[in-house]
Order: sequence, then C-alpha cells, then structure tokens
Amino acid sequence: MQTTLAIYEALIQANVPAATARHVADTLEQDMTTALATKQDLQHLELGLRQEIRHLGEMTEQRISGLQKDFEALGKHVDQRIGSAEQRMDQRADSLEQRMHSLEQLTNVKFQAVAERFTLLEKNLESRIVMKLGALMVALFGIAGTAMTLLR
Repeated sequence: MQTTLAIYEALIQANVPAATARHVADTLEQDMTTALATKQDLQHLELGLRQEIRHLGEMTEQRISGLQKDFEALGKHVDQRIGSAEQRMDQRADSLEQRMHSLEQLTNVKFQAVAERFTLLEKNLESRIVMKLGALMVALFGIAGTAMTLLR
C-alpha cells in the first residue's frame, strides 16, 4: 500500500489528474500483487525444486541400484549357463571336438553381442540421466536468473 501511495503522490506532483493517477497506482498495485513473485515465493519455489531434484536423484540411485542387481543376476545366470555348457562339452569332448569348436565360436559371438547390447543400454541410460539432470539444471539456472533479475 505504501508503494501505491508513493506512486499516486508522484503522479499528482507531475500534474497528472487525480483520477488518472489513482487508476495508474491501483493498476500497478494489482499487477505487483498478482503478477510478480516475492522473495518468499521464489524461496518456496527453490525449496520445492530442491526437493524434487533430491527426489529425482534418489529415484535415479534406486534405478541404478536395481540395474546393478539385474546385471549381477544376469552375470550369475550367464556364468551358470557357461558352466553347464562347459560340463556338457567336457563329457562329449572326445567324440564331438569339431562340433564343440563350432559351438564355442557361436557362443562367443552371442555373448559378445549381449555384452555390446548391455553396454549400449548402459550408455543410453546414462545419457538419458545426464540429459534429464541437464534439463533440470537449465531450468534451475533460468529460474535463478529470473529471480535475480526480479530481485534487483
């Protein structure tokens, strides 16, 4: 209200008609109370964004932890399959040496393809996480810049 009165008085001193000065002052007051953010509004927004970022970080850590467990389980499963295959190959080694060699090459190619796929999936997930965090940082910097501009 003090700002409105100061604006009104300044307009009156500048020889603006009282009705016009009152209208301008009231309009400015309404705009300042409805369209502009206060420092408290920005602090509340910042707190909310920090909580959201913290939450996203925790969710990301949980997902990464889950992926690590999945990779470990898959590794154990692959190890079990390899062990089983080796055992069968050892039992048949004398009579199936040439066939074993072909199967070993095929198995190596398949495991290499699986490893490459997991590498690509891991890189894709990492890129997505980095992009999301980057987008959040851009948004926060934008909000912070706007806040600093508005607070000046």
